[in-house]
Amino acid sequence: MQLERVVVSISGGKPGSELISASIDVKGKTVAEGDIARVLSVGSQHLARPDRAILHSLPISYSLDEMTGIRDPAGMVGHRFGTTFT
Repeated sequence: MQLERVVVSISGGKPGSELISASIDVKGKTVAEGDIARVLSVGSQHLARPDRAILHSLPISYSLDEMTGIRDPAGMVGHRFGTTFT
C-alpha cells in the first residue's frame, strides 16, 4: 500500500509555544555552521523542563551585533551572534 498523505493528531496536556532568544560571542570571526548549532543549543537549554516535551524548535531569525532579521548568518563577521526561535 502506498500512502499519499498522512495526518497526525497529538493530544495531551496544554500545548504551548514560547519565543526564546539566545546569544553567543563569536569574537570578530566568521559565523560558521558550528556557531549556529551552538547558539541554538544554548537557547534550547531554556526550553527543557521535566514536565514538558519539546516537539520542535525552529529559528525565526538571527542577529549579529546590531543587525537583526538575518535569515542566513553563515559567512558573516561580527562579535555577538544571536537567534530568536520558537
